[in-house]
Amino acid sequence: MARISSVDVGVVPILVVAADGLRRAMMIKNNGIASIFLGSDASVAAAPGQGVELPTGQQLSLEGDCDAYWGVCAAGIQQVDVLEVM
Repeated sequence: MARISSVDVGVVPILVVAADGLRRAMMIKNNGIASIFLGSDASVAAAPGQGVELPTGQQLSLEGDCDAYWGVCAAGIQQVDVLEVM
């Protein structure tokens, strides 16, 4: 089973994908016009070393990852798509 969702990431950290022990794999794609930064909690910030940068048009693919991911950007609102495989 797969779950697909879209999340608007702004300048305040937001939960992009919740932790789920049943998840086998996931993909997070940045469809916005600016980089977003991902982290494991709401302390993620839009700065190097404060989160993992996901540039515009790029995706992060993870297998066997059940953790939650939070996102934030430096300005505006960036749309992110999430695909989870259960």
